[in-house]
Amino acid sequence: MTKGNAHTLARVRWRDGRLWLGVTLIIVSMLVGSRLLSHSDDRITVWRATHDLSIGSLPTDLEPVAVALADSSAGYVRANHDPVGILVHPVAAGELLPTTSLGSTDSDAMRVVTLPVEPLHSPVGLLPGDRVDIWATPSESSMPGISRLVEASASVAAIATDSMGVGGEMGVAVRIPQDRADALIAAMRGGSIDLVSVPIEAQT
Repeated sequence: MTKGNAHTLARVRWRDGRLWLGVTLIIVSMLVGSRLLSHSDDRITVWRATHDLSIGSLPTDLEPVAVALADSSAGYVRANHDPVGILVHPVAAGELLPTTSLGSTDSDAMRVVTLPVEPLHSPVGLLPGDRVDIWATPSESSMPGISRLVEASASVAAIATDSMGVGGEMGVAVRIPQDRADALIAAMRGGSIDLVSVPIEAQT
């Protein structure tokens, strides 16, 4: 190959569009990789609720999720440790867990009462942490058919579905203020109990 032919071949290669396309792709990849690395520290991991969390419940069933670091992200609970406290504000499924949603309660002023509830007299899919209104219907010997609200928006502490009562009832433990326990126990002794679910959007 002569010297003139070698120079001509080199010029043809540099004019090849595929060569320039390859060089361009390499440069773009380097820029994108550099940008991703530079922003890798601009994200934090916080907790997100996988289902509705009611007031008074423990912050369970959470999943970590990475979010962009911004002024607003500082208001959410970081996922580098377990959240402490109970819910003082409701958090809907899919929402991030705000730091202001957690608080403490005076446990000395609360009591747990276990209610015998027939399965069809409680919400379907009832879970610990849910909020329920407690209604009582007196037995036929007293005031038949007249139901009354005994306790509004009580927090469900536990559900014993593995040990049914004599009449097929399940035990539903609810957390209520100490000064309300006597009224609830009297209503439970005098008739049947119904639990009505309090939706997350109705909780304040």
